Amino acid sequence: TVSDPSVLLPGTELKVIPGPFRADVNLATGELTLYVGDLYAGRFAFTIGDERPQPGTYRVLQKQKDRTYIGRDGRQIAGGDAANPYGNCWIDLGKDVSLHGSGLSHGQGPAHGCLSFSPQDAQDLYGILSVTSEVVIR
Repeated sequence: TVSDPSVLLPGTELKVIPGPFRADVNLATGELTLYVGDLYAGRFAFTIGDERPQPGTYRVLQKQKDRTYIGRDGRQIAGGDAANPYGNCWIDLGKDVSLHGSGLSHGQGPAHGCLSFSPQDAQDLYGILSVTSEVVIR
């Protein structure tokens, strides 16, 4: 018997929840809550970049792993570089708003309306949210 919950053994039954998933972002509490239909599916903490995103309803427009960061001053930090503020995953919501992982300076997100997540949470959100998933920011 393996007591580590991260180890899967042959024959283990898995519960697969088909989407689409949607997200509710609470700027006051710094939490993103996932839902499938009206059912709770998870919660993730985030930090806000140096500009708060505007409340409203967004849709995931595109997703990209290891996206190159381009600062307002034109400097570039390649995807995969530990100093890249986007971290490992980037999810575009349009209107200068994105969800992304964090680089070395977690909590020091890039400008605009970005929400920065831990690398593991960003990877999980990247796998859960699909293009066209609804994201409501409050």
